[in-house]
Amino acid sequence: MRQIKRTIALFLCLGLLISGLLPAQAVQAAAESDPQAQILDTRQLEIAPDTYYNWYDMKLPRGLEKVHTVEFHPSNPHLELIAGTKSGKVYGMQGVTAMAAYYDKPGQRIIAGINGDFYDLSKYGTGVPNGLFMGDGKILNTPDANYAVFLLDKDGTTRYEPIPKLTRTVTIHGETSNITHINRYRENNQLILYTFDYADSTKTNEYGDEVVLDVLEGEVKHGQTMRLKVAEIRKNAGNTPLAEGKVVLSASGTARAVLEGLNVGDEITANFAFPPGYENVAVAMSGYRLIQDGVVLSNVPVQGVHPRTAIGTKADGTVVMIEIDGRAPGFSEGVETSELGQIMKDLGVVNAINLDGGGSSTFIARLPGESTFRMLNRPSDGVERQTGNSLLLVNKAPAGDAAKLVVQPQFERVLTGTALPFKAKAVDATGHPASLTGTLSWSADPEYGTIDESGVFTAGSKAGIAAIEVTAEGLSGSGRVEVVTELTDLKFPDAEKAIDSGATVTLQVQALRNGQEIIADNRLLEWRVEGDIGTVDANGVFTATTESGKSGKILSNTGMSRHP
Repeated sequence: MRQIKRTIALFLCLGLLISGLLPAQAVQAAAESDPQAQILDTRQLEIAPDTYYNWYDMKLPRGLEKVHTVEFHPSNPHLELIAGTKSGKVYGMQGVTAMAAYYDKPGQRIIAGINGDFYDLSKYGTGVPNGLFMGDGKILNTPDANYAVFLLDKDGTTRYEPIPKLTRTVTIHGETSNITHINRYRENNQLILYTFDYADSTKTNEYGDEVVLDVLEGEVKHGQTMRLKVAEIRKNAGNTPLAEGKVVLSASGTARAVLEGLNVGDEITANFAFPPGYENVAVAMSGYRLIQDGVVLSNVPVQGVHPRTAIGTKADGTVVMIEIDGRAPGFSEGVETSELGQIMKDLGVVNAINLDGGGSSTFIARLPGESTFRMLNRPSDGVERQTGNSLLLVNKAPAGDAAKLVVQPQFERVLTGTALPFKAKAVDATGHPASLTGTLSWSADPEYGTIDESGVFTAGSKAGIAAIEVTAEGLSGSGRVEVVTELTDLKFPDAEKAIDSGATVTLQVQALRNGQEIIADNRLLEWRVEGDIGTVDANGVFTATTESGKSGKILSNTGMSRHP
């Protein structure tokens, strides 16, 4: 720890202050603030047949917003939306990428996912989702409060409604009693049913009784009766191990009377039933109702401007999973729930629930040609947060032979004279990556630039959109690139930056045209230094002076007009 502090102190002591100024010819990039979201830029990639990942750069009156969505129809035979647990358990906390890795395997490839329900973080720290949570028709945990719920039926039908009442009872020696909860922290005077889906043990204290039961028949599903046989009775004991093929009834306080009189070898039953109409529910994920029959609801928790995650359905049954970054000024501010609802409505969503947001907001996807998924959003904590559960989209189709080529990037914008490398990878008919051994052959519209044999496109002097084509082994693919001749803004990522004395740094600058990011080679920009802080060359490489305690400015200009 002492060494880290010395390093930081030295860095701050020797640091040089650098400021970035806008180019002299910068113009107003966008219209005056509009009450509705203004889309500045967008991309769309097909990650499976008829399944699309989209990102949007939006502008709200508050500022910029970075939005990620995936759209799919749950009736697609190649797809399945599954409930993501923490390595098969509801207890604890885990990042969405780790949850996805647990389920990802041949024949079940994760192609997208978002974080899910709010979860127990501050009350007992169990990480158990707050609302009703179901996967594969199994009741993974019961809710601790009144929430709304997203329900996905086995036929792909989706519903958004209040959590339905679950009647859960246990019958012992002819006497029927209510089960307080399934797979939740045991509080006083409660009877809890723990299953192998909860954790490796019940996580309870010794102030209660626990009965270990062998499962003879049935599952914790709607409409089922479980036949159970007493295997072990543990008086004044807690933290009983959980195992497959067994469940544990845990009682505290007045609920201990329910288990009195049981002996090893006794058989009992447990019953679970929702009201009629819930026979085919496969997945349940809880949150707060956000859009109801096309109407954006007001005062939806959690209030405030935050990163957001939500799920909704369009009128045609298409499901939209969305994440909006936040708490990153100048990159993505975050939104109110009312703004989230309006953005989703503008995308065509008619029913939706708001899921856990803030630092929990996470969006993952496997992009075309890539072998695995990755996190695409920028979490507000700076790193991915451990959360309570997730919704994961699976491509169930078996991997096949290469059917086409996908060009990466599929679309990009570049400043005239800029070099942009393209890549191509093979995918099969259902979007899985496939092997490719042949040599790629590239071509581009010569009116807008040239492309070499390695796929590097160099933009010409004419503005317009060029088609990029690639072929190999009888397969083909295409992409596009827009050549831009004018910029409206230049931005340094940091208004102020500290650099070690004597260090060499390649400067980064964001080039924009009306809010759209344009790739621009540093050599196409003009650079200069104000103050005795060092030098910057034509490629934007800054070499700091060896003297400490200096401050000054680095200025960048597009070179399309004279410096002031």
